[in-house]
Amino acid sequence: MEHKHPPDTVINGRRVTLNAEDLGWATDVGRMRNLEAILSGRTPKFDEARAGELWGNHIESACAELAVARLGKQKWMGHINRFRGLPDIEDTNWEVRWSAIQKWKVNASDDTGKVVVCVDLKCPTYEVVGWVIPELVRRVPEFERTGKNRNGQEHKYWLVPKDRITRLGVPPVAVLTGEHWKP
Repeated sequence: MEHKHPPDTVINGRRVTLNAEDLGWATDVGRMRNLEAILSGRTPKFDEARAGELWGNHIESACAELAVARLGKQKWMGHINRFRGLPDIEDTNWEVRWSAIQKWKVNASDDTGKVVVCVDLKCPTYEVVGWVIPELVRRVPEFERTGKNRNGQEHKYWLVPKDRITRLGVPPVAVLTGEHWKP
């Protein structure tokens, strides 16, 4: 039986379908990130009640990061334990966020000057929905939420729905205030 090489990663507009090699790399990174979080006893920012629910989030998020890097023709290193102050994509100010609920989370701790790139869909195809600027999101009261992590500690965060995500070429303030055009 002839061995066929996996197809290349396919980019179609804002959608990226990762190939088998990319998926292997990104899913390993996601798995290692979750394992590191468990072993270090780190408190997750997610509101999930059970730690086991985070495996999929870490894996999908790592795949989304790689998809954004491929779309933007940027380098992705797939770092495991690299958090505060450093971007997800090398040589950018991009913080990549994947969402299964079509709402993207901005944390109180998100650095000023970063752009949160919002990614939708799931393995193996991801779509860059748009982006938000954390400083602007934090000014919109309707996005603000308070949650508790699994240790019972309260934290503030903001959820931005898909229809309020900034599209390419649209000023961010207009989108967040609802003064933007409707497709």
